[in-house]
Amino acid sequence: MQELLEQLKSCCPTVDFEHGERLWTDRAIDSMDVLNIVAALEDHYGISIEYDLLTPEHFDSAAAMLALVMQVKGQA
Repeated sequence: MQELLEQLKSCCPTVDFEHGERLWTDRAIDSMDVLNIVAALEDHYGISIEYDLLTPEHFDSAAAMLALVMQVKGQA
């Protein structure tokens, strides 16, 4: 999780990823942030996140993003 948090903080340094539970839903991050996060995750983890996975369910918290990374890595 720490590795993911470092990636997220480099994309959006003002967002509290450690405690946020409704980041996208409550607009702590916006669609541009999500695109930056996706690019960083794809680069760092060597994965490809499909468009249909770009939902608040997958980006509302760091734990959800970690689960998404693990899910996508399992499909690769």
